[in-house]
Amino acid sequence: MVDKEKFYDTIEARKKLDNNYPWLEEEVWNPRLEALGEDEDDIIEFMDNADEEVLAALWSVYDELMDKFPSTKMDKAIDRYLENYQKTFNVRF
Repeated sequence: MVDKEKFYDTIEARKKLDNNYPWLEEEVWNPRLEALGEDEDDIIEFMDNADEEVLAALWSVYDELMDKFPSTKMDKAIDRYLENYQKTFNVRF
């Protein structure tokens, strides 16, 4: 189960830190990944229903999700996430 409160706490924590903060991974990104939990289906649902703030926050951990869940289901979810990210932030990869 996704711990949404903990996930949103990582978003707030990140807003307070400088881009060059040396412990982003251990203090923000790792807790963010932990907040997503272990249930692949719940994570995919969370990703599919992400608002702009969550889309931006997921950017820092989507590679880790692909490694953690090496499945076709997650691959397709990541593709949808990247498509939504591009549309939301008007960027191209």
